[in-house]
Formats: sequence, structure tokens, C-alpha cells
Amino acid sequence: MPKAKQFSVSHENRPGMLAEIAKALGDQKVNILSCLTTTSGTEGTTHLLVDNVNKAKKALAAAQLSYTEADVLHVELPNKPGALGKFAMKLADNNIGVRYRREALQEDHCGAHRIRLGQGSPHSIVGEWRTIS
Repeated sequence: MPKAKQFSVSHENRPGMLAEIAKALGDQKVNILSCLTTTSGTEGTTHLLVDNVNKAKKALAAAQLSYTEADVLHVELPNKPGALGKFAMKLADNNIGVRYRREALQEDHCGAHRIRLGQGSPHSIVGEWRTIS
């Protein structure tokens, strides 16, 4: 089961922040594979998966953007009714909680949907998934 590194960039909730983050990465030839921005009041967080982790670290640091890193599980599920439910039940049966889920909006060439899962416990969801898959 492939894992990915997710960057969570903390920032102000103001117009242009996503553009600033994307430009900092793009200027260093880092491709954003997945992006989710959430806000609450004056604060925001942008969660990113990128194609080059090392370049992304350098780009974010050079732009003086504060970030954290986390391992996330990258899963491809069939594009059919019940696939997510079956997968989520397997996690639940093994007492693995999911803190967030992000799903691709389009199918890949094999007809599968890609999702990324992250968990808030000290144990990596990646390691826990390996024990039940």
C-alpha cells in the first residue's frame, strides 16, 4: 500500500494565500498532486501532496511558509458502489480511525478513484494498514 508525504501549511485566511503557496512551489518546479484548504476565522491550513518532497521542503522554507509533514496512506479503490464503505469498514473493524479523507474528483485510466487518508494518533495509518491488508 503506497504512502505519501503530506505537507500542511499554516497561514492567514486571506485572499491570495493559495496563490502564494502554489507559486512558491511552481517556481521550484514542484507539481501539486492534491490540495485541500480549510479555514476558521483568521487562520487557514492548506494540505498538499506533491511530486517532489525535497524540492517542496526547500520551496516552502524559502518562501517562509510554516508547515508540518505527515505520512498518509494513498489508496486506489474501484469506482463502484460500496467500495469506500467496504474499505472504511475494514479500517473500523481494526480500530483504525480516519481523521480526514480526500478523494480525487476524476477517475484514473484504470477506472479507480484515488483517496488519501490520515489519522491523528501517534501510530501511522500506513503501518497499521500493513498489518490488516
